[in-house]
Amino acid sequence: MNSLAARTAPLALTFLACMPALSAQGVLAHWPGPQYDGPGDVAAAGDINGDSVCDLAYTQPDLLPAGIGHLIVRSGVDLSVLLDVAGLAPGDGFGSLVEALGDVDGDGRGDLVVVATAYVACISGANGAVLWQIPQANVVSLTGLADLDLDGARDWALGAVNTLLAAPGLVRIHSGRTGAALSTIAPPPNASRYFGFCVASAGDFDLDGNPDLLVGDPSGGNGNGSVSVHGISQPGVAGYFQGPQNPYGHFSWWFGASVATPGDVDGDAVPDLLVGSPGETFGPGNGYEGGPSGRARMISGASGLTLFDFTQFVNGNGFGFLVDTYPDLDGDGRPELLISAGIERIGCCHYFPGELRIHSSLTGALRYHGQRQGAQRVAAVRDLSGDGIPELLMAQTGPATTSLVLPFVSHYQGIPGCVPKVNSKGCIAWLDASGFSSLSMGDDLRLSTYGLIHASVGLFLFSQQSATLPFGGGTLCVGGAIRRSAQFNAGGTTDCAGAFALDIPKSTLAQLGGGVGSVLYVQAWYRDSGFAPPNNIGLSTGLAFTLFP
Repeated sequence: MNSLAARTAPLALTFLACMPALSAQGVLAHWPGPQYDGPGDVAAAGDINGDSVCDLAYTQPDLLPAGIGHLIVRSGVDLSVLLDVAGLAPGDGFGSLVEALGDVDGDGRGDLVVVATAYVACISGANGAVLWQIPQANVVSLTGLADLDLDGARDWALGAVNTLLAAPGLVRIHSGRTGAALSTIAPPPNASRYFGFCVASAGDFDLDGNPDLLVGDPSGGNGNGSVSVHGISQPGVAGYFQGPQNPYGHFSWWFGASVATPGDVDGDAVPDLLVGSPGETFGPGNGYEGGPSGRARMISGASGLTLFDFTQFVNGNGFGFLVDTYPDLDGDGRPELLISAGIERIGCCHYFPGELRIHSSLTGALRYHGQRQGAQRVAAVRDLSGDGIPELLMAQTGPATTSLVLPFVSHYQGIPGCVPKVNSKGCIAWLDASGFSSLSMGDDLRLSTYGLIHASVGLFLFSQQSATLPFGGGTLCVGGAIRRSAQFNAGGTTDCAGAFALDIPKSTLAQLGGGVGSVLYVQAWYRDSGFAPPNNIGLSTGLAFTLFP
């Protein structure tokens, strides 16, 4: 390895030959679901284990007839599994939705409501036992409410679609302590079978001192979609908002498929609404086969006027499938607006998670854009990275995975001034990473490099200092005391098809780095016999990893 050998110390590390993986910057952990998983759900679970730290929950439903769904709760401290609760019977669809209610049985631990195909159950956070169970089919939405019946436990609402085309869906309020039905929400005129497709707390919309409920009906309002506001303590429709008519056909744009409120945005004392319209298209033929579709509107609760209008940045399908609020990022004292798209299409038939965006509720300005971080379900959970910003727990499909994403945190970046050497076949070796550079939690860091001379030998170089040193006809991007992995074969059978990867356990990462907050610099080296010595080497791009707790 030329003169570099005298300046390096061998480090025993395992490695796997592989094709390159897509980088996952900001993803602390991901937990794949079963092969036949449906879209699961996620929630900030509250304090499940009594350590005064909010934990996180997600579900993994299994759609096979004999499949068993699961509710999984992980520690908000180290992501270890606190609970793994299986459905009551194979094929019962357990885990399609989950909602945290806080402590409903008085034991000091948070409890959770979980939906199955034909029932809803409350699961004890203390031991996973079923606290109560009620029969109800076709539930598609849940939301937690205040303690309406004053029994010391939060209550909740469900929405269930109707299997009869001509009958409206069901929205009902339930006790958190017992599961008993407290009241049923009367649908407005022109409600469809999808009335209740989404439900959300509205705050005090009509200023009567009582809490209200937002209900979405993406086929209501004469087929254009609608959102209605209903009194809970005082029944009645306090507000009604109808979606735009589709000029390109007779199908609904699904206005009202998602709804949330950040409170009063325009200063008129009436809460305002963020409404998703994921089927809304921008021309004839859009919205099909992954074509662009979707919009979200911030609507004045008092006047019905559109305050902000959000459309997608990418070739996504279903932008606005999910809308929600996110804790204040810009210090204006108001929650932000979160909007997610379901799918992004690349080329004719390659589908990926769409985009996720966070906007200011006061100005509409973009605060965060997560490419390929779109998800069917998203929950803001406690800050794990120490930057003071809540993380995002996401349930994604294609493939079904639950991911823990750290907004605004890129745990690695390119090394400034690091220029890869073009090899003798005219290719560049790229260095990539997945996992996360945490010393205690989440996925282990995995390095991969590709574009190498096939069947060449190579290794990774590690240092706590960067460099831009001329070396072997290229640029050495790691300096100071350099450590190296064992050598391995890049494989491949054609020019530039060589690749290798390296899994780095957390214990090894701690040895390589300088502790939390330090930066670890990495570059791949490989043999290139197409050049004459001493330049018969190749050097990849370089990456700098910040080490997190």
